Amino acid sequence: RVTIEAMLSELFVIGADAAGTSELISDNLTGLLYKPGDTKMLADKIIDLVKNRDRMREISLEGQRYAVNTFTVGNCSKGMEKIFTDIISR
Repeated sequence: RVTIEAMLSELFVIGADAAGTSELISDNLTGLLYKPGDTKMLADKIIDLVKNRDRMREISLEGQRYAVNTFTVGNCSKGMEKIFTDIISR
């Protein structure tokens, strides 16, 4: 949820390439992913961002567009409806 809120706020996101986070972030498109535990990779990605503020801004904007278009009330309602329908049909 924090990742989605950050994206909606047009903040840059970077996260470990693990379940959950990697489902929300498209590496180098809507944010950056790094291998869990690989602190050198994380540091390198942060340094690259500091050196390329324009790229960081582009990724932040794309992340916001993704979040706004994906996490609408309608989409979330449909997802919840599917969960409840699946539970009831068991």
